Amino acid sequence: NYYIVETNSVILCTGAREKYLSFKNNHLPGIFGAGAFQTLLNRDLIKGSSKIFIVGAGNVGLIAAYHALQAGIEVVGIADVLPKQSGYKVHLDKIKRYGVPVYFSHSVIEAQGEERVNAVKIAPVDKDFKPDYNKIITFSIDTLLIAVGLAENNEMEDSLKRSSIQLYKAGDANEIAEASSAMFSGKLAALRLIKNLNKSLVFEDSLFEKEKVLKLPGGKVFDPDEIRQKQNFSGEVYPSIFCYQQIPCNPCVTSCPAHAIKIDGDPIYDLPLYQTGCTGCAKCVLTCPALAITLVDKRKRKDNKVMVTFPFEFLDKFLPVDEYQLTDIDGNIIGTGEFAGIKHFLKDKRSLISLYVDEKIANLAAGFRLPLQNMVIEGNYVRDSSNILKNSLNNNSSNLSIENTNNDPSFVCICERVKVEDVKEIIRLGIKDINFIKAATRLSMGACGGKTCSTTITSILREEGINKNVVEPNKPRPLIVEVPFKYFAGNKVKLNFDNINSKKKEKD
Repeated sequence: NYYIVETNSVILCTGAREKYLSFKNNHLPGIFGAGAFQTLLNRDLIKGSSKIFIVGAGNVGLIAAYHALQAGIEVVGIADVLPKQSGYKVHLDKIKRYGVPVYFSHSVIEAQGEERVNAVKIAPVDKDFKPDYNKIITFSIDTLLIAVGLAENNEMEDSLKRSSIQLYKAGDANEIAEASSAMFSGKLAALRLIKNLNKSLVFEDSLFEKEKVLKLPGGKVFDPDEIRQKQNFSGEVYPSIFCYQQIPCNPCVTSCPAHAIKIDGDPIYDLPLYQTGCTGCAKCVLTCPALAITLVDKRKRKDNKVMVTFPFEFLDKFLPVDEYQLTDIDGNIIGTGEFAGIKHFLKDKRSLISLYVDEKIANLAAGFRLPLQNMVIEGNYVRDSSNILKNSLNNNSSNLSIENTNNDPSFVCICERVKVEDVKEIIRLGIKDINFIKAATRLSMGACGGKTCSTTITSILREEGINKNVVEPNKPRPLIVEVPFKYFAGNKVKLNFDNINSKKKEKD
């Protein structure tokens, strides 16, 4: 049943869609958007992969890597075309501590496989993002995740504005940001709508200041040595904080009952520093979302070692052994730790694991490796000591052609199987109207309604040297009435949309 709703105001919270990439064989089964992968894994509890590679070192890609590790899926590597991560450094550090190799200034150039992807090739890129086909690295995988950003689902925005409806946007439909920002923007959108209905309603300015802070991307990355000199490592017990980038986060400050951790500057965005007064409760270790805090307790010793407590979220994969390899913030092995104890906090979905650590490296130990995670690098081969990873350098890369051909199945539109080269041929004829390209190739006429290829066509135009200001954009035609699938299944049912007008009217 459908209703005609008369309203003066609408809150648009339609979220965002994942961007895609055009590369050889990008249509193979087993190639997912990282968001879709996380939905299957976290919401539907479906583990459809055993060995994955991720393209994109933004927050979505880095968090997807961590979730995969939690599910027992091997992450053989992460590649990003940029020279450094675009996501938060604490997310990158967390991945590196578990031995996942990250390849900056690298791009995916080809997926391989018949019925499903079974390998991926990446290559380093220069400052103009052109791949070096003489330095291809091949990884054996069963899943390739594409995590190269999101685009707002805002197709209905223009039609709502033309209808003189007061529009409020929330979440990713308003601006791509972290989940905490999305939830808070939803609250503010509702408050703004209420204020529009009740002019006398007054809101505190701090709400809107917080909104601005939560939308901020990762800020300046500070030199770890510089920040650690400001930390207080004296006393018998204290936290060691491995947070060196400005990000909107402060649970360590708000959770400390002794108020021993302070932020000098913006109370949410700037770096936390330990002052004095730690009682050893470890609440900061337990609540830090990025697992970027450990607790050094010199009151508890064994020989020349002190106890260091680490956060841990892989409980079903924890194997008690005598010693664990300790890592610094960059994932480098710096020594070993002896198992001392473990405490479980089911409400927080986290455990605290304590190890006896050489006092000389206690302040630097940011994490530890699980058994079978000890990476070994030998020449042009990257593998681990348990032979889990089998990534090899492809020495036959000189046979690859830099230019795509019609025999090279790189698709710009997966739904309609529109090849990149076919679109480029039209662009090279001087066509800059995406609607014309759509009519000629069926680009964006598939099941997703152009939500995927709308971003890939933009990148192709840029590659062809077309200024975006002279491009006639695609005219989106969002669905405004859902149609049940049974009407497409051959059933003899007559659709009468005139009946919609007779449905009960509700006024918002």
